[in-house]
Amino acid sequence: MVRRVRIYWSRYPRRALVSALIACALTVAAAVGVAYAFQSIPNNSTTLTNNSVNAVSSYTFAQGRTQNGETMSSSSVTFPPNTDISAVVAANCTGSWGSGTSSITKSGTTVNITWGTPCPANTNFSFTIANVRNPSEPGSYVASMTLVSNVESRSLNSAAYALVANATAPSVGAVTLGASAEGVVSTYTVPVTVGAQGRLEASATPGGVATPNKIYITFNPAYALPGSPAASDITVNGVTLSVAPTVSGQQVTIPIPSTVSIPANGTATVVFRASFGLTNPAAGSYTLTASTSAETGTGTSPSYTITAG
Repeated sequence: MVRRVRIYWSRYPRRALVSALIACALTVAAAVGVAYAFQSIPNNSTTLTNNSVNAVSSYTFAQGRTQNGETMSSSSVTFPPNTDISAVVAANCTGSWGSGTSSITKSGTTVNITWGTPCPANTNFSFTIANVRNPSEPGSYVASMTLVSNVESRSLNSAAYALVANATAPSVGAVTLGASAEGVVSTYTVPVTVGAQGRLEASATPGGVATPNKIYITFNPAYALPGSPAASDITVNGVTLSVAPTVSGQQVTIPIPSTVSIPANGTATVVFRASFGLTNPAAGSYTLTASTSAETGTGTSPSYTITAG
């Protein structure tokens, strides 16, 4: 046997050297374990403590598992646009080895995490980021992530999470008409004040699509509403709509203009210009109602009067 090996080495020295190196590598790998990259885990999930739009929530990402010879020391999470991370001050990393608070830095909607205790090999891990204010528009969202270990840096997406509207209602202030006589085309000014979780923006991206919040104003059945109004027919806080409103029955859907932001407990002043074509109905007392895509409850205006012509 030894003689055959010597003959093989003498005839095929390069081939014999490669075979020897491969055998050595396999032996070392078997002894110390081969370092593999992160693998996703079956219960990959994103859990929120509050899934209402505009609510402050903790996000827990159960995202992966380290492999042989691999330890993880840092990660980052980029939340979707319209998410507010200004109040985030720490992140908590958890696994079978224990848990600990980690240091963070922030930029835009990204939280960069340096783990206080690195996640060891062959361990499922998750991390929690608290004090995140959810986006303002209902729908399905995904955060993007980067996981960094001594083996690799991997970019991936979180499991999708759903946000729902609040059941609260905005309040509606006194409606102001440019002309109050019946049968006259008039402007209408409608102040809509949102609640503590009623923030309205144009920058949310449910399903990855930019989707502005909406205000819904419903008129009395005595009104005849136009079928296809133009964006220029309505303003919100003095800004002309970026997208045309739509009309369904007696309800007008008003997308928030791209440069307008209505903060929590703030007021959106909606003005229907004369070009919208609201003709005053018969003389009498009327009200209108309002809701938003962030607050589905209905607020009712004080009564306003149409006078006889």
